[in-house]
Amino acid sequence: MSKRPARRGLVVGLVALIAALAGPVEPVSAAASTITVLNQTSPTRTRTDLSVGDVVTIHVCFQGTVARAGGTSDADVKLVLNSLAAGVAWGGTTASFAPGTNNCLVFPYTVASSDTAVALATGLKATQITLSNSATLTITGFTTLNTSPVAISAGAQGICNGATCGAPSTALSVLQDVTAPTATLTTGSSTPADNDTGVLSTSNLVLGLSERVFSGIGATQKACSGNVRTVTVDRNHDVTVGDIIKVSQVGPGYDSASSGASTYFRVSAVAGSHFLC
Repeated sequence: MSKRPARRGLVVGLVALIAALAGPVEPVSAAASTITVLNQTSPTRTRTDLSVGDVVTIHVCFQGTVARAGGTSDADVKLVLNSLAAGVAWGGTTASFAPGTNNCLVFPYTVASSDTAVALATGLKATQITLSNSATLTITGFTTLNTSPVAISAGAQGICNGATCGAPSTALSVLQDVTAPTATLTTGSSTPADNDTGVLSTSNLVLGLSERVFSGIGATQKACSGNVRTVTVDRNHDVTVGDIIKVSQVGPGYDSASSGASTYFRVSAVAGSHFLC
């Protein structure tokens, strides 16, 4: 005579099967995670104004491990900035911010000429996260984010010149730089002055420009080791660590096919006519 399976064992088995199919379930009393916005750009910027080609690495951090569920790709998750309403697409990279583990979404933001200008008084801000194609963000121990847009509280939106925002002077601005700089050839803003006579052929010509400009570097060779590029130039060019340079002229030894002559570099070290970018 066969025995019927115990009802309790059957119920436990069904519950385990449902849990396996549904995946992790947030606690009944789960609360919404706070959102923290950090500037994790490396090396740290030495200026507070951003212009075309500048890159800011933005971390959006939660109180628990974060992951995407649903959607068609990681790009369904976007970070909206007050300079870029279309948002910066997430590439799938996460980072850890103490005391959490893999609790931050990493958004590399590259300033484009079409971006909206942001005054220093307002400061660059991350205003919300958008989710498309039924994508959701699961946060371990906290409520799943499944309604778009996800607002970022006003006090946590700032993206400052450093990991977190402090005094107003640490804010970042975005310049809408679509006008070419002009050079002024008048006495007091250039030396020698226009129409000066008796000027030696070895004299330096100093021009007064209407705005800050990128250093144009004539490169003769580039060597790569991992993520470090060593660019050899004809002279020092008076650049310093933290400057952003654009290689505008290349010699036969420069491998322009791999990175292009229009690539922007941030200088991390200077040694004679060698830059580490």
